[in-house]
Amino acid sequence: MTGSYVPILVHFALVVALTALLLSAHALLGRGRPSSGKSEPYESGVWPIGSARERVPIRYYLIAMLFLLGARWSGNEGGDH
Repeated sequence: MTGSYVPILVHFALVVALTALLLSAHALLGRGRPSSGKSEPYESGVWPIGSARERVPIRYYLIAMLFLLGARWSGNEGGDH
């Protein structure tokens, strides 16, 4: 009974060892060179204006929920029927 679990345990041990090896190699060999250009926000070629933490009106959420409910009731869930 326990002999049937040996391949699974060996596979799991190999996965853990490979993950540890790759993460260690990245930490030791990786050359992180932070610069001011890399830390700047950049979105599709347009420089951001204002804060990304703006409040979203509650109407947006209500319309989204109504859309989802309407899709559910009409049967258009995106699956193949």
